Amino acid sequence: MSYLISTPADAAFLSDKNIIENYLGTDEEVAHFFKNLGKDVPFDIDESYLSVAAVVLLLLTAIQAFFALYEYFNSLASSGGGRH
Repeated sequence: MSYLISTPADAAFLSDKNIIENYLGTDEEVAHFFKNLGKDVPFDIDESYLSVAAVVLLLLTAIQAFFALYEYFNSLASSGGGRH
């Protein structure tokens, strides 16, 4: 989250564009809050479902690519292969 808002100018810009609402007070406080958001949060990759989600997404992408190619080649075959 520190990449989203790293300076008070970032906080001011996002606040001016109504992307965030500043209930903390100053833009410096907002920048400090976002810099420290998520620090000291333990993350154990072994207990995470991210790898499972990545495998599922990869599998779904492969299935989508297969059916797109299948449809393309099937339409070529039914139209005579595009040869004259």
